[in-house]
Amino acid sequence: MDEPILMDFIAAEAEQGLLGILLVAPQKIHDITGLITSEDFAYEINGDIFTKISEMITNDKKVSPVTLKPWFENRKDAPNSMYLAELAGAVISTLNCVSYAETIHASAEKRRFLDLLDEMKLKAFDDPDVSDLKLELSTRLENTSASVFVKTKQQVLIEVAESLKDSTEFYDIGIPRISKAMGGGLYAGFTYGFAGAEKSGKTTIAQTISYNLNETGVDHAYIALEMGSKQIEQRNVARSIGVNSLAFLGENKAGLIHPVADHTCKTNNNTLYLDMAGCSFNQIKAEIIKLVTQKKIRGFILDYWQLISGCEPRQSNSDFLFSIAQWCAGYCRRNGVWCIILSQLNRDGKLLGSAGIERACDQLYVLKASENELKEGIYITLTHSRYTPTIQMGNIQDPAFFINKKVGPYLDEY
Repeated sequence: MDEPILMDFIAAEAEQGLLGILLVAPQKIHDITGLITSEDFAYEINGDIFTKISEMITNDKKVSPVTLKPWFENRKDAPNSMYLAELAGAVISTLNCVSYAETIHASAEKRRFLDLLDEMKLKAFDDPDVSDLKLELSTRLENTSASVFVKTKQQVLIEVAESLKDSTEFYDIGIPRISKAMGGGLYAGFTYGFAGAEKSGKTTIAQTISYNLNETGVDHAYIALEMGSKQIEQRNVARSIGVNSLAFLGENKAGLIHPVADHTCKTNNNTLYLDMAGCSFNQIKAEIIKLVTQKKIRGFILDYWQLISGCEPRQSNSDFLFSIAQWCAGYCRRNGVWCIILSQLNRDGKLLGSAGIERACDQLYVLKASENELKEGIYITLTHSRYTPTIQMGNIQDPAFFINKKVGPYLDEY
């Protein structure tokens, strides 16, 4: 088989295979985010189908051959009226999704390269001096790749120089010692981990950070997998009106109606809650992508990591957790948002699925309870950091933080 014919055959097979998977399992599109664009498709009809599927998923519309048919049934370049149904019907397994996307992108890169060579050939016949053509070819080759991953050293250096013109984007979390350890606050594109044993204050620290970000007008999402949004917000409003959240359960709770109503009218509205207990990783990914693209959130809090469901039958739990942490880190880096991932330590003080979160996070903080009966509280160790020194804030006898239970509760500093 001739090379061009073989290339067309491989591209067509991969494109049809990928589209078939997306028609029967639309959530798989989140596995290939950033790997390809519609321009990578060799066949225009396939690229347009990919674009429409992406658009429908983003807008929470049902994706199937039936819902897509009206958009393409009158296309002259569609092989036949049953094309979409045939794509879906040919799917045997969804495991090849990423492989198909990689093949489509590789084929597109090869086509772009060959097209560029053909263009340079024609120019070479018309111009006897090829010195200018050599320079043009070199420049064009640097810009030919449509990959979102590959950059030359010069391109990166230009980005570095451009970034110096702007103020660095970070968000103070309102907890001075931790903000200082972060280098000022949460940085766009960075992933932060907070780990602790059961009932160690993980949700309290996340809820405190969220409250403080809301107060300073930072749009963000709180993905609640354990404690629900109502409970979290009861703690926040209790902090604001000066009571403990247990007051919402007491006999005199009716007396809180006016203070809560007043707080509701005055508070900022920069937090989006997602009550997703029991939800799968694909569902969570879909929501994150929509919030970043549509709501323009600056970051999200995932509370907590080990409660996410959706592990594949042949996948180990540690591999599954690793894939979650890596996806979050990669997505945040590519899209310029931050994320906070909460995780739980086991009874031995070990981090469940530690390899995944340690490799994914730019910083990992571990929360531990003090053993000083006269000074109850929490000390926090920054155990891993890619850009700052590791430090310990407080120690087992002299904690740096405590959970303020008079109001809230929320995390406070000594």
